[in-house]
Amino acid sequence: MRTLALCIHREEAFPALDVTRRGAFAQNLTAIVEHWPDGLEQGRSTVGTAHIRMTRRRARYVATFEDDILGEQTSIEFAHTPEVLMPWDLLARAYAWTSHGRASMPPRPELYMPIPYEHEGEVVVAVDTVREPARTGLYRWMLSKGVSPFLVPDIRGTCMAEADYVRFLRKAV
Repeated sequence: MRTLALCIHREEAFPALDVTRRGAFAQNLTAIVEHWPDGLEQGRSTVGTAHIRMTRRRARYVATFEDDILGEQTSIEFAHTPEVLMPWDLLARAYAWTSHGRASMPPRPELYMPIPYEHEGEVVVAVDTVREPARTGLYRWMLSKGVSPFLVPDIRGTCMAEADYVRFLRKAV
């Protein structure tokens, strides 16, 4: 969402819209989000979908976002009345309404890195300490790359080599 705002408006926040005036509108907008690992079409997969539809009132929308990690989320009815309709702007604002019930950006999430541990001379990361939805993405990446998690007696849950975790952060994200 922040990336879309930066690309469209050159700042990290959405500019305010005057919702009392008439503006451009769309009946429906559908978006499909795909992940292309390493930028190649070969291993692409659908991550989620978005459906934005106008209600009976002009320029009033309801959005539904669906992915296999967070499930289906539906927004409350919101107004979007720009002078010129930009589908990416509508999509980003619809996600803001869906994810936290207002048209502004949520606060930046806290950066969280799992704590690396040393085990038999190798640095390992506890996979279960990675927060969702990143953990599901990490497990999928491990499965696609043939990286097997392993157990370390002193650490609760499964672990992986820190080098593999860094490779995941560089390539898959």
